[in-house]
Amino acid sequence: MPDISQSVGRAGINADDDVTIVQRLLNAAPIAKGGPNPILDIDGWCGQKTISAIARFQTVQLKGFSDGLVERGRKTIALLNSVATSPGARPVPDPDDDPATQARQDAPQASTWGMAGLAAINGLIGHFELTGHITDFDDVVETALSGHFHIDRNTPAGNLRSLLGIIRQNYHAALMEISGGLHYRSVSRHEMSNDFARAKTHEAPGYTPFNPPKRICWSPLFHELRGSKPGYDWAGPGFGKLCRAAMVLHEPIHFVDPQANFDTYEWGPEYTGLNADRAVHNASSYPSFGAHVYEHSALPLGPRYGAGRRDE
Repeated sequence: MPDISQSVGRAGINADDDVTIVQRLLNAAPIAKGGPNPILDIDGWCGQKTISAIARFQTVQLKGFSDGLVERGRKTIALLNSVATSPGARPVPDPDDDPATQARQDAPQASTWGMAGLAAINGLIGHFELTGHITDFDDVVETALSGHFHIDRNTPAGNLRSLLGIIRQNYHAALMEISGGLHYRSVSRHEMSNDFARAKTHEAPGYTPFNPPKRICWSPLFHELRGSKPGYDWAGPGFGKLCRAAMVLHEPIHFVDPQANFDTYEWGPEYTGLNADRAVHNASSYPSFGAHVYEHSALPLGPRYGAGRRDE
């Protein structure tokens, strides 16, 4: 029988985990016994819909009394557990995989692209040290380097060495993060909202806050591609496997590179206008370059599996 650690509802403490418990219990209650209609988004966020659902449940179960508050060890939480486990309880949809767990499951593909990108850069550096230029190495790698990092045969030799070194360092460090996932953290919709409180963007499937403590956050929006799933705030369509893998390589670049504090997406019009000094710190350039050379694509910018290709 789940209990809550603190109060949930009107004027409650409303810790995210506690709110999630109450929302799941409310959804399991049949409508005739005070359950919500429609069922609540299970998002850990105690908004007016959740408070109203608590009050409705209390009205039905407590013969008209309702204060919209569930307290630990009190009557309402006991009734919620009783109704939610009774033979007539409504089935509650199973949750998606924990977002950070989903990211770890998508790590092998992200690592494959990262290693392909790193191998290409190491090869270019070795070729440059032997010949003093990057031509006559591999046409696809040269095209990918120009398209995603804006480095080409006209880049001055002094700049070239430095730029390639930055890319190599970022790939290596990002691959270490992907292999361990030690700084991954799943966040609720509520936590994500707080993280984006002062930003133009208000939500993202994955993001890396630039303020300490640094962490790579995976939100409930980061899930497999599918149709709607009633009862979850992340009931949107989700993302395909390759699109998710691109995100799993994208976010660690923000984490390991202090200058990667911006996003120019691979499908945006600004992507082709970046200069090399900025492109080597652009997180979207890394999965795009890695996938390009891995697939040995003949396209000028390769396959580009970022969020612009949600279905992939």
